[in-house]
Amino acid sequence: MTATGFLSIALFHSMSRYVDWDFGIVNFDSECFIQLLNSAALLPMEEGEDDSEDPWGIAERMIAEGRQIIMNFNIASPMHYQWVQAAFGGDIVIKGLPVENRNGNILTTQCNIAMTTASENKEGVWEFIRFFLSDNWQRDYEFMSFPISKNIFNELMDGYMVEPEF
Repeated sequence: MTATGFLSIALFHSMSRYVDWDFGIVNFDSECFIQLLNSAALLPMEEGEDDSEDPWGIAERMIAEGRQIIMNFNIASPMHYQWVQAAFGGDIVIKGLPVENRNGNILTTQCNIAMTTASENKEGVWEFIRFFLSDNWQRDYEFMSFPISKNIFNELMDGYMVEPEF
């Protein structure tokens, strides 16, 4: 991760600490922001020469060679979690980016579905939403996301509770 990439992510998720949107005031003079800049200064300013070719392959190779012990990644499904475990050869610890006074892990959703109260076809919209909430859709697309149905989540997790072979 470059210093710029780190700052982009950190500021995206903590902009409210530095910007008062109601009054149009920004504060980039705080000790917290200075510490954020100091953390970013520890990272390279540019990507390495071969980082642009195949970043996943490079990370896997560096991990296997023992030259990399930390990695920035998203866990979008149980399969992603197992892939990272396999890349590191066993158990992993999930840590977030450094933040002041809270956990640095971030949970975001990939897909949000809603219906406006002003909809003229609420039954049609509900039918569309129901499709994505169905057990079949959540089971069939488990490689893309975690299911939101508790029953399907538990069903899929039972399949992942088998000790992976490394």
